[in-house]
Amino acid sequence: MRATSGEDDEGAEGGGEGTDSEVIEAEFTGEEDARKEETTSTREQQEQEQTPGDLLRSQKEAKADEGINIFAGASEEVGLIEWPTAGKAAQTTGVVIVGIVFSAVFLLVVNEVLSTLSEKIFN
Repeated sequence: MRATSGEDDEGAEGGGEGTDSEVIEAEFTGEEDARKEETTSTREQQEQEQTPGDLLRSQKEAKADEGINIFAGASEEVGLIEWPTAGKAAQTTGVVIVGIVFSAVFLLVVNEVLSTLSEKIFN
């Protein structure tokens, strides 16, 4: 952008471009036009963009149009699951059973100790 005083350039330009105020005005006008175009294009983009509710609604309508139902979606999800091998499933089952047996034995021992203490205290 060019900003000069009017006294310095009056005779130097030779009248080719006009006065400084006209040149500066033309430069500002070009910038303002670019800004107006940006603002206009931004507004158009915002009008074209959908709100989240509109987007979800259009997605649901698209799925309904394609004939996708809940069972087809469920079968697709089941296909994505990484199922354990038989050995891994047996190992995990063994860990669970051992944990249950340990907990049962621990609770039986605690119950017997508390039962013995309560008989000594209250009898």
